[in-house]
Amino acid sequence: MTAPRKARGEGIRFLTVGVANTAIDMGLLWVLTMQGVGLIPANLASTTAGLIFSFLVNRRFTFRYQGSKPAWRQITEFLAITLVGLWVIQPPIILLVSGVAEGWGIEGQLALMAGKVAATGVTLVWNFLLYRFVVFRERPAAVVTPSTTPSPTPEGAPPSTGSATEQALDATLAHAPVTAPAETVDPPEPGDGVAPAAGPRAGRWGWLQESSIAIGAGAVFAAVVVLAYRLVNPDYFHTDDALNEFLPNSAETARMLAEGQLPVLTARAISGGNLLVDFGRGPFHPQNLLLNLAWVTDNPHRVGLIWAFVLLLGMFTGSYLLARAGVRLNRRGSLLVAVVVTSSPMFIALFVPAWWNNGLGIIGWVWATAALLWAWHAPRPGRLLLLGATTWALFATGWPPSYLAFALTAVLAAVASWLGASGTFWARARTSVWLAVTVALGALAALPLVSEYFYLGDYLLRADQTHNIDNFLTPSLSQLLGLANPVGGDFMQTFWGYEWLAIPIGFSSLLVVVALLFTRHDATLWRTDRLLQLMAVNAGVLYLMTQLPAQLGPTRWSFRYLPYALVLVAALTVYYLARTERTWSRGRFAVLAVGATVVALWSSWRVEEPELDVLHSFRLPLTFAVGTIVIFWLYANPARRRTLHAALVTFGLVLLWFQIPARGAFFATDDRVPDPAVGAELAAETEGGFLLDAVSALHPNEWAPGYDSSRYLLAGVQVVNGYDPVGQLSFSSFMHQSTHGRLYPDVIDIVGEPAPAPFDESCWLDAYRTTGVLTDADPDGGRHAALEACSFSEVSTRGETTLFTTERDFDDPRSTVSLATPGVEITGDRLVTDRVERVTVDNPTSEAGAVAFARMWWPGYTATLDGERLAVTDVDGVLVQVEVPAGASGEIELSYTPVTWSIAWPTSAVAVLGLLATAWFAHRGRTRATA
Repeated sequence: MTAPRKARGEGIRFLTVGVANTAIDMGLLWVLTMQGVGLIPANLASTTAGLIFSFLVNRRFTFRYQGSKPAWRQITEFLAITLVGLWVIQPPIILLVSGVAEGWGIEGQLALMAGKVAATGVTLVWNFLLYRFVVFRERPAAVVTPSTTPSPTPEGAPPSTGSATEQALDATLAHAPVTAPAETVDPPEPGDGVAPAAGPRAGRWGWLQESSIAIGAGAVFAAVVVLAYRLVNPDYFHTDDALNEFLPNSAETARMLAEGQLPVLTARAISGGNLLVDFGRGPFHPQNLLLNLAWVTDNPHRVGLIWAFVLLLGMFTGSYLLARAGVRLNRRGSLLVAVVVTSSPMFIALFVPAWWNNGLGIIGWVWATAALLWAWHAPRPGRLLLLGATTWALFATGWPPSYLAFALTAVLAAVASWLGASGTFWARARTSVWLAVTVALGALAALPLVSEYFYLGDYLLRADQTHNIDNFLTPSLSQLLGLANPVGGDFMQTFWGYEWLAIPIGFSSLLVVVALLFTRHDATLWRTDRLLQLMAVNAGVLYLMTQLPAQLGPTRWSFRYLPYALVLVAALTVYYLARTERTWSRGRFAVLAVGATVVALWSSWRVEEPELDVLHSFRLPLTFAVGTIVIFWLYANPARRRTLHAALVTFGLVLLWFQIPARGAFFATDDRVPDPAVGAELAAETEGGFLLDAVSALHPNEWAPGYDSSRYLLAGVQVVNGYDPVGQLSFSSFMHQSTHGRLYPDVIDIVGEPAPAPFDESCWLDAYRTTGVLTDADPDGGRHAALEACSFSEVSTRGETTLFTTERDFDDPRSTVSLATPGVEITGDRLVTDRVERVTVDNPTSEAGAVAFARMWWPGYTATLDGERLAVTDVDGVLVQVEVPAGASGEIELSYTPVTWSIAWPTSAVAVLGLLATAWFAHRGRTRATA
């Protein structure tokens, strides 16, 4: 049968199976719900049945698979591809097509169904192609010729499983040290095959297969972790900054995208509303843009769970691909590295539940480093394009520590390439030049996303500070030793080290102990293996960077460099063990078993009140001792090491499970997503203007419990003092505000004063267009009188918090225009977008006037009056002011465009063209070399 006829037949059978699968899913759902089964379990049962039917029938009937690929691998690939189609591909297509349909006049459910039909069609093609070419593809048998026969697997190396191609690859990579990257000598890769029969097509699909394995395994791992933590603590995944900053700003970003706006700044928060200045939020990063779709659920709890899942999935897949493509470990070793890295205490207990921007920054570094090392082995066109794209994505995270860590890795890779090469100057420098040019172009392509922050450094509180006050959050020796400790709760028990366990424990740390003390060390390997040297030096320098000052320009808290080192330590250890392991003697095993027992007893002895802290005095030490001895017993014989990886993962996850309730004092807070009903009540009371929270720095807000800082945005409340991680200098100095957006009641003494000229006939509260103020309930401090003098009246007092409100007479409750000088009349106001506002004014006087806007002052604001440019200045460096000429009348249009974009966007376009040209020249050079 010809290939086209075979493809048509498979397509027809695939559609037939799809119809039957849909009938099974819907029919079983109907039957179960009619029998009284709940909707969620019924849907879970019906979709599971549909997936099982689809896999089995497509395997035997549609594609008539008769190959030798293990069933578990096919199931993993099948689930990964299917779930990516459902969860990743369909949602954006539904939103896009339904939006277009609404633009054509199709509304409501019809528009939604149009989007669903289009998304289903795309995922049908996606599933068919990947099922055909990845899951159920029958590979031709590898023909190993004498010249390409791989060397025997070295003693102790992990045994390979799977296809002949992968066995040959794993044996080859495990045997030969990498002496230097070279463009013309590149070891075989997964899917490349070792014989001409495999052909180039196998290579192209090989990495798609590896990506499917990474996504499938990562999705399962992430789902298990999220479910486990969710069962123990439903509010685990939105605490601290996740609740104060990232959930509210994600909701605002999702709103702006839904309205067709670029997420540059939100007009609903005066402080902390500029997303490009507070660029650590990464509003244009692909992962963040995708995650914003989660707000279709309109449920912060679900958004937090989805964010956690995607962060875990991103870290897992990136770590797997770094180990597989960059370090060239076999699949089991790569999966072990991925689990070790993703389960690290800082990531799973700190970044995932609280510091989402830190987690995203590390994920960006992992992906960029994976692409860098892959291109380091051989700078081929596709690899260089991937390196450029991941470098762009890294800079799009807006996370400066990742910039420095990646710059270090890139420099060390270039040096290693130079030292490992021989021949002429160009022959030695070729790989380094390719990498340097690609990384530089990828960074320049992201220039519009970071340029405004660096340009506005003089306007920011944290941009250029350098200090090391109290050595704050500089890791202690115990934290450095416990880097790979999966017991996450103890990591942040104190800022200066572990409270209980100052020794490395857990699955990844055990690997390090084994590698250091109980392996056959080979000096030749360290002298000749450039990859080993590169990872070791890179990890060592990152350890040193943890001792940098607590604040160094845009980077803050040097302990954040620990997880970068962890990734390299985990990959380096597995890489090293695969080349040096040997069978242990009974004496060696006994020494380790006794050592584990002593460590457990010592850890238990350190607990001051053991009867009150059973977790640290008994459960953890016992689990550690038993688990460690089992791990060492498995390691003692290479024949048992296939079981070892599963045991390591299980042991680590058990330790993690024990620590979910503890988590550590730093994040053992009572933070909860606040009650939306209370937020809606506050939004109704303050409609038409902004809320000033002048109580949350003193004590919790009892009028609207759980609300402060940018959390008000979750309820649709416009807020004066939102979360501002970098701090606009004038506003922070004037209001005495912390970057967390919390104010003390004495700020009323400031904002109750007259605004500066020419608006000095009004209060500062009027300039901020404030319609509500939360303050303490003590009327004797004079603050209540100050509010009443500014035309505010008391609404009610709840606990120790009082709400004052006033009326604002404006047409558009969402606009930000606040004041006009005497004689200037505002007859109409309208917020077009968050960056564009129009106001109708009339100045019949013979003197110039001005209009103030409740927007944070940044360079980049421009204004026109019926097309003529007007002067835009600032109100005391805090708010925006537009000059109105004498006798002028008409419509003022105020707009904001980042100052640097006039240069940054053309530079970005040139950089993208440069990346394409780089790939073309690399392809041309490779073609000439093989001609």
